[in-house]
Amino acid sequence: MANYDKYKVGRDSDAERTQKPKKRVKIHEEGTPMYRAYGVTKKVYPAAERVKKVLLAIATTFIIGLPVGVLLFGLFLIAVATEFGKVLFATVVLVPLLFVPVRVLLKRRKFIKRLKKLCREKHFELKFRRNFFASFFYKKGTYDFTVKTSNKTWICKYLTSPTRDRLIQFDTPERITFFKGLTPNRIKEAYGIPSPRRREKFFSFSLPDGFSDKCELAVIMNPAPKMTDLKLPDGRTEATGTGAKIFGYKIFTGSGFISTISRSDIEY
Repeated sequence: MANYDKYKVGRDSDAERTQKPKKRVKIHEEGTPMYRAYGVTKKVYPAAERVKKVLLAIATTFIIGLPVGVLLFGLFLIAVATEFGKVLFATVVLVPLLFVPVRVLLKRRKFIKRLKKLCREKHFELKFRRNFFASFFYKKGTYDFTVKTSNKTWICKYLTSPTRDRLIQFDTPERITFFKGLTPNRIKEAYGIPSPRRREKFFSFSLPDGFSDKCELAVIMNPAPKMTDLKLPDGRTEATGTGAKIFGYKIFTGSGFISTISRSDIEY
């Protein structure tokens, strides 16, 4: 019979296993055995931690804040002296301020354009109850638009997430929580700004008057957040997403809703 011991990688042969076991060496770390080292807790000094935070904030100010301030001041001097400088200064200041609202407007406009195109192709009936700009603001007891397919009527309400870096948590039928700043930010940490930050908002959606029980309620998250959670009765949370039904309505991203109604003849 062939001897396969030579092909065993990382395993001892029979002869080696019969030898006297080697004596184990106890390793200590500052008087604590290694197998107990994981239980050693690090001492924390609150005063030292506060000093660290102050020093970190000062260092961040000099490394990042001071150069940015000098740059803006230089652009301001150029703006005072030349016409091109005024345009450049206005661009540097206004672009960051307008990025979020412009992004939200473009996302909503793109969704409506796709929705109208689909309704024309499928011969769905699309009716808007609130105008484009009013739809960005929550109003209790109303909806934004309806879509009547060949099988059902969707009653839709917008839920706007201004930035992508957010989590929307559905707490109760009357309350949601926005978590902002999910991505770690070194600058905010240096200045002690909590991340993520949370803000509770009133939000509810139920069947409006004049509609039958056969209608489907849909909350359209457009622009959509990075994540969505559902708070359970016991206080725990679980991840949820487009197509999930909670508190009597279904939640969708813009793309998810369009994909769903485009298959309405197949699914329903």
